[in-house]
Amino acid sequence: MVKLTYEKDIDELMKLYENSADFKLISAPDEVLSYTQLYELYRTLFDQLEKQKIIESTTTVYPLSNNKALCVWAGQEEMKMEGMEAFQSTWISTILLEKQEGNWLIVHMHNSHK
Repeated sequence: MVKLTYEKDIDELMKLYENSADFKLISAPDEVLSYTQLYELYRTLFDQLEKQKIIESTTTVYPLSNNKALCVWAGQEEMKMEGMEAFQSTWISTILLEKQEGNWLIVHMHNSHK
């Protein structure tokens, strides 16, 4: 995910997500994005992103069954967006993964940034 974001490869990045009507990404208390809305968000981000550097991150995966897992990903990054000063942000993401046809896909995700 990080590598594809650095490369701004939106098509490969979106293959990590389940493209279904059930997919939900919660990015703010009152903001829930569909797969299509997430694609548009990434496209806007990649158009405006000048620099991104992960300063630190941790990833913990909790198996829930043979075909489901919960991933907790947290860290700190430095970003520079077009027309803005560089800034640092911390985040925590909870990611529900499901194995479908031999591939692990993100079926639900919650992000929180400061």
